[in-house]
Amino acid sequence: MRILICDDEIHYANAIKESIDRWKKQTGNNSIAYDVFKSSEDMLDSLSSHTIYDLVFLDIQFPAELSGLQVATQLRMLNDQVVIVFVSNYDEYAIDGYKVNALRFLAKPVSDVQVFECLNIAYRQWQIASSGSFIILENKQQIYRVAYKSIVYIESRAHYLSIHTVNDENSIITIRKKIGELLKDLPPDIFVQCHQSYIVNLLYVQRLTRTSVTLTNNQEAPISLKFRDTVFHQFKLLYQGGNIK
Repeated sequence: MRILICDDEIHYANAIKESIDRWKKQTGNNSIAYDVFKSSEDMLDSLSSHTIYDLVFLDIQFPAELSGLQVATQLRMLNDQVVIVFVSNYDEYAIDGYKVNALRFLAKPVSDVQVFECLNIAYRQWQIASSGSFIILENKQQIYRVAYKSIVYIESRAHYLSIHTVNDENSIITIRKKIGELLKDLPPDIFVQCHQSYIVNLLYVQRLTRTSVTLTNNQEAPISLKFRDTVFHQFKLLYQGGNIK
């Protein structure tokens, strides 16, 4: 997992870096790399070299440079699954921060508890997204080996399921199977049934309302009352650690 820390006050950036090092030592996790920037413009230059980050700790105010909110918008365009954590002395920006679907807005100075919580959530998402796990799907014509992370959503029509994927070729795979039977073969931490005819991959959820889910490809699926609580619960576990009421 690759982490970006960007703060013009280097002592705050170093404090986050030291918290990450303590988390690595506590968890025994060495699959973490991080970059530290004092300038939002220098950070954007790094992004232009196609460096992809999984978690970003980002200050909001940079004198005479792009703000953290502007940078976060560009980060979202490059990677809609990047976990963004704002770190700032200015509480008035908190609401604006959530417009880019920030995981947290942390007031300086941050504590190990706060940083550890963000790392735990982001690392779990990264594990799922980078997993090579797959499912075997079969119809009369072919057998498909499909990675979990490539499935966006599944739609049921009559006795058939349409599995919509991110792949350019064979983006929709059709098989004859009941939706409940397929759900049993999928990992429940990322796949959730939101309607009697739909299963969605939470990694691709962009927005939830009480009646619908919008995916990152702008496809919408309905949420029925029967599944609403489960959908929201699983989404919060994956993206907020289950602590948001």
